[in-house]
Amino acid sequence: MPQASWRQDRGEAYPDVRWEMRTPEQAGLSRVELDALRDFVGGRGCVVRHGYIVYSWGDQSKSADIASAVKPIISTLLLFALQEGKLKSVDDKVSDFEPRLKSSNDGKECVAQILIEAAWKMPYA
Repeated sequence: MPQASWRQDRGEAYPDVRWEMRTPEQAGLSRVELDALRDFVGGRGCVVRHGYIVYSWGDQSKSADIASAVKPIISTLLLFALQEGKLKSVDDKVSDFEPRLKSSNDGKECVAQILIEAAWKMPYA
């Protein structure tokens, strides 16, 4: 089985074919607090920390239409990426992060364009 690649400077793992798993305790998280999160949220979900799945609940093999519910998550992740310097600007080219997209629109599409297109295509709930 392929192993996750390592980011040496922070000890983070990034998934390859499968996500690697750690216990909440190995990730410095409280199982009691994660249980409370699970009970509050319900349904199914998972918690990823430093590239490892550290907690999951419900049937992970199911998929669902989450429509507009994902927008605040994407916005939050985008802001984190900007704050942490992983993204300089929403005007950065998407192909800088995913080289396979260089052939799409000559690799000129930026992060903001992708977000706008995705927002218009998502059904509103």
